[in-house]
Amino acid sequence: MIEYDPNGNFLKEGTYNFVITNAVERISKNNDPMIAIEIEIKNNDQTYILRDFVVVVPKMLWRLKQLCKSIGIDFMKGKISDSELLGKKGDVEVVLQETEDYGPQNRISRYIEKITLDDSDDKDDSENTDDDLPF
Repeated sequence: MIEYDPNGNFLKEGTYNFVITNAVERISKNNDPMIAIEIEIKNNDQTYILRDFVVVVPKMLWRLKQLCKSIGIDFMKGKISDSELLGKKGDVEVVLQETEDYGPQNRISRYIEKITLDDSDDKDDSENTDDDLPF
């Protein structure tokens, strides 16, 4: 017997950790290069798979840049392969959207930039004195 949730099984809107489990270089319907990506999100002992299609054209480079910043790849190098994406981890914002054809669906709203601390953030500021401060 197969059991299922008749209301669907969706992630709540929010931010989640993900890992890229599949990435394939393809050509879009408009003959543009793209990368079809599958990300895996684990939440409350359940695994969710979300798909994204990152089309590499000038007006959509913002999406590729978001993805690269999220997983720690240098966007400015000007090239990317599907194989270098596999296993990369990052954070993503997920929304729940109602679609006319398929009903409610989880979608990737945006990839969240990985925050990195440079060496200057780790310095001890105890030697820094500013005599103009009133306290």
